[in-house]
Amino acid sequence: MANNHLSLMPVEDLTRDRIQETLDSLENGVDKMRELARVVKEDREAILNSLGSLLNSPILKDTKGAEREEIELRLDHLVKRCLGVEIEVQIIRNQSQQLAMERVTEILESLVDSAHSDLRRTKTVAQRYLNSCLTEPKGPTDEGFQATLLECAADDQKEIRKKLQILLDKMEAMSGILSSFDPKLA
Repeated sequence: MANNHLSLMPVEDLTRDRIQETLDSLENGVDKMRELARVVKEDREAILNSLGSLLNSPILKDTKGAEREEIELRLDHLVKRCLGVEIEVQIIRNQSQQLAMERVTEILESLVDSAHSDLRRTKTVAQRYLNSCLTEPKGPTDEGFQATLLECAADDQKEIRKKLQILLDKMEAMSGILSSFDPKLA
């Protein structure tokens, strides 16, 4: 959006007929700005994950002396620069949306906690929750979760869906690791 500045006529030149058109244009600009901020935030997380992977990579561990020190200094510098970029997109919620979001957060925290004791069951529940987020579910849903989800703000619903997908992906990866040790654990 930095290159697509909104060109609006001066307020004193507005007519009543043009106010709605101007508001629509401004709303479009706000939507684009919020989406761009979300993309930048996701890019920041992806870069930090990549830097962390590099820092913990076997290749770096095998590197010795000055070369390793130079790489670690550069990685540290990049991490600090990346952490210096802070973007926050606040979701505006009314009181009932705030309460619903708090309930969903508690449900998801409980789900993550249960993964430690019963990964298979937790994956099944997480998939039901994710299906509840979809307009065309790919399997069974959880009506209670879906009812609470629908009380959340639309932006929250999108974020919850992303979090559930990430959680399922991580549990799937964990199942693969565990099944290589004991197929009953997956």
